[in-house]
Amino acid sequence: MAETGSIFLRIHDVNRIADLRDQSHAEGDYALVYLGLLRDALGNTLSYSVIGQPLGIDVLYVTDDCDAIGEGAYLGGTIDYSNVESNAPPVEFPVLVVADGDVRQFLWRVTDTNRPAGKIDNFSGNEGDTVFMVLPRPESAASEVSWFVVNGLPDGLVYDYYYGAIMGRIDYTAVTSEEGTKDFSVTVAFYEGSVVDEVSFVFTVRNVDPLPGDMGVGVVVYRTKEFEATVLLDDAGEVLAATATPSSLP
Repeated sequence: MAETGSIFLRIHDVNRIADLRDQSHAEGDYALVYLGLLRDALGNTLSYSVIGQPLGIDVLYVTDDCDAIGEGAYLGGTIDYSNVESNAPPVEFPVLVVADGDVRQFLWRVTDTNRPAGKIDNFSGNEGDTVFMVLPRPESAASEVSWFVVNGLPDGLVYDYYYGAIMGRIDYTAVTSEEGTKDFSVTVAFYEGSVVDEVSFVFTVRNVDPLPGDMGVGVVVYRTKEFEATVLLDDAGEVLAATATPSSLP
């Protein structure tokens, strides 16, 4: 009769996913989070799936070692500017990582990046001043159409899309003699697709009397790919004269 016996096997749990810590980044940051190995202890290829990550972040599989990054699976990419509303509080994204039955979860905190913020200073001038104030254009994706929308300017000033500048001549009617000096709250909104970054600055205008013979005439130039127009405006904003010629733009 054959002898029988028993043996004890001690099995250790092996986590396929690395120890993931909570992350904190700003919109526009490039982020890289190590997830784990490409293969398990038996040489089987591991497949990672991720749910809930910020827009712009995807699973990356790196198969070659290099100085900056080793072989493995990563969460990486540039955090999209659409993850947080303009000037809104930070948003926390619960991220779930799964690799062949192993599950990990962590929080990814993303703060808003207002691209025009800190680049537009307050401005002051007098009625009758000619203004040419270029708005700094933030970096934007080549695949997206982007533009500025400006509101709250003193009379006589416009935002010119061709020059990318606030320009014109401040009307003598912008500030009354009783007001003396007036602060205009100007809002600049930078649109990129469905993403909006909005900032405000103060445009201070002082009331002055026109010089003799100065009727408050301003000149505004509009340029497109089709034509170039020069428009003369009086102090009430009425058009006095206008000329148009074919544009020299390519």
